[in-house]
Amino acid sequence: VLRRQRSLLSYIGALVARKKKYFLVFVGAATLAALLVTPTLWRIDFHEYVHPALSNYLNGKHNDLFPLFPWCVFLWAGALVGFWFLDGTGPAVPRHVESRRVLWILLAGVGLFVAVFVGNRLPIRVFAYKSFWLESPNWVLMRLSVLLVLFAGFWLLEQRNWHTSALVRRYGGYSLFVYVIHLKIIYSITGDKVAHPWLRQDNGALDTFLLLIVLLVVVHILTYAWSRAKKWTSRRRRRSAPDASQGTA
Repeated sequence: VLRRQRSLLSYIGALVARKKKYFLVFVGAATLAALLVTPTLWRIDFHEYVHPALSNYLNGKHNDLFPLFPWCVFLWAGALVGFWFLDGTGPAVPRHVESRRVLWILLAGVGLFVAVFVGNRLPIRVFAYKSFWLESPNWVLMRLSVLLVLFAGFWLLEQRNWHTSALVRRYGGYSLFVYVIHLKIIYSITGDKVAHPWLRQDNGALDTFLLLIVLLVVVHILTYAWSRAKKWTSRRRRRSAPDASQGTA
């Protein structure tokens, strides 16, 4: 019986991996299922069933930093969009096909954002959830819509060759520093908000936008200072290297 089950699973896996249509259907169904089941999974205390090292990854009941649900939705949705986009690129594909797919991605992002934004304000709630910012499918869809718009925007920058600018290359080279430093600005080592009560989730749109501008400016200044400091230390090391070798000789 076990051999038959393994053979069946192997056959299904091979079928999904080889057939493009089956792959898209399988990943799409898994993405939709993960999106819809997230609010239910967040009501379960998995500490009672599995070890905390595993249960903390299933939901955010005890640790709300990037649990598997709903963050797997972003991964699988990205796989779907990326697969569909790359299928319309390449030397043998006409140029307008790629541009048209990017346009569809942009329109999908804008349409999804408007639909979720309006739907979340209706008196009828399609998805039942306790926390909008942690487990709501509407929140996940809204973030996905923003990512789709950003994808189209960065594609346009790529076509304009803006990726060769010094600013973009600096942020690309120091992306880990940017990621860490913006967390250090917002959060303390203990995880509490440093700038409380400024950084609240109930801030208005204008306050949030102004805080975002301030954060971007501060991160830019710190990133620029860090890059200059690294270049300065690198030059000092190169200058001291010949002196050290002469002294050894």
